[in-house]
Amino acid sequence: MASIFTTSLATFQITSDTTAPATFDASGYGALTYTSVCPIESIGPFGTAYDPVTFDDICTGLRQKIKGINDNGDMEVILGYDDTDTGQGLLVTAGNDTSTGDFNFKVTLPNKQNATGADAIIYFGGKVMSTNFVPGAANDVVKRNATIGITTALVIVNSTAGV
Repeated sequence: MASIFTTSLATFQITSDTTAPATFDASGYGALTYTSVCPIESIGPFGTAYDPVTFDDICTGLRQKIKGINDNGDMEVILGYDDTDTGQGLLVTAGNDTSTGDFNFKVTLPNKQNATGADAIIYFGGKVMSTNFVPGAANDVVKRNATIGITTALVIVNSTAGV
């Protein structure tokens, strides 16, 4: 039976600098210190995609398809604008950072398998490519949209059941 769940109570966190993890696995990323970014309205889709490469073989009349360059994608995060939130401040700082280093991110999904289990976690490195204001109309909440360019492989830690 499938164990589906909602995004409500998910978290999105960022490191305060571009210090790389000691290892690019759950242990390395897990040893870093993260700050939650709040409030969040939505986290957009992200993950690995390959550029399609094709070859049209006139001998067979068939198009061959192979995987090209891997792109770990971009993540769009829509936030309720809060200039007192430390995490949003770190996103803005990361967006203004022109160094070549990556900031590190942690997304926690609320899907632990029982009360004593652990939620799934997705770690990755990336660059904050933009942090735009979205004032909207009279009855809209003022928002900030952030785009994270993912530059490393995703490290996925599955949810667990406790004892």
